Amino acid sequence: MHYIYKLLYFVLIVFFLNSGKAFAADVFILLSSDIIPYESCVEGLETALAEKTVAVLNMKGNLEQGVKLLKKIRKEKARLIIAVGPQAAYVVSRDTDLSCFRVFCMVRNPGKILGENPFPGVSLNMPSPKFQLRKIKAAFKNKKRVGMFYDPVSNQAVVDGFVRAAESLAMEIVPFPIRSRKDISRVINSNRFSTDVLLIIPDAQLRSEKIIGYIIEASLKRKIPVIGYNSWFARNGALLSFLINYREIGLQAGEMSKRMMNGEPMDNNLVVPPKKIGVSVDLKTAKKLGIRISQEIIDQAEKVVR
Repeated sequence: MHYIYKLLYFVLIVFFLNSGKAFAADVFILLSSDIIPYESCVEGLETALAEKTVAVLNMKGNLEQGVKLLKKIRKEKARLIIAVGPQAAYVVSRDTDLSCFRVFCMVRNPGKILGENPFPGVSLNMPSPKFQLRKIKAAFKNKKRVGMFYDPVSNQAVVDGFVRAAESLAMEIVPFPIRSRKDISRVINSNRFSTDVLLIIPDAQLRSEKIIGYIIEASLKRKIPVIGYNSWFARNGALLSFLINYREIGLQAGEMSKRMMNGEPMDNNLVVPPKKIGVSVDLKTAKKLGIRISQEIIDQAEKVVR
């Protein structure tokens, strides 16, 4: 029933926009598409902005549709636009005629999306390397060497940050630089592929679920625990996965939006990571491999597979 109401609400808004009639709203939320994570984020936004009049518009992954919607929104004289997802953030960043406040959320590496027209928001980037390494160190006692596949072109700075953080924690990063997918199999089938745990980070060479699945399978055969960065990894063999709560990102972006609308000065370059990062642990796979995950991390976990 809730879905039907949301659908009718969307149709009603589109009718008003297409008809040229006024639709009074303090805040317009521009959705990149209607995937579940974005919908969860919108729930958080609507909760945080409950005292405001909010209209949600969906560009369905179509940039041209996004541009058309923004032209209509400009006529409504909204006080603020919230871009949810990279396509929406891109379209909003390119519209130099917008005079209202702007906020983005649900975007990984927003600097690459927003370019020369940044505005504040909440990214999908994981917290600091030190945060992640501390969790790994707590989860897998006596395992200090952390392997990482990465593309030097896009992620060398990220890995350098992990190296510095590891040194401060008496840990070691074992880098596996890759410039093509063929490099992955070469590394895995060589004596170089030796590490205590393997941390997988978002990377240009690791976009395919098939490739990541291959890496996880090859690692587990060698009894190397894998750490991932979202719920997909938790379902596909990673012993430890970091989980981002998308509704919480909406709440966070909504609070940022309220502060802007209340007149609080905010730097256009302000980008903050998600406040709340949970973990998932796979005790079933760990038991098969004879790998122990600490009780400390099990007690902290949002999800435990037994």
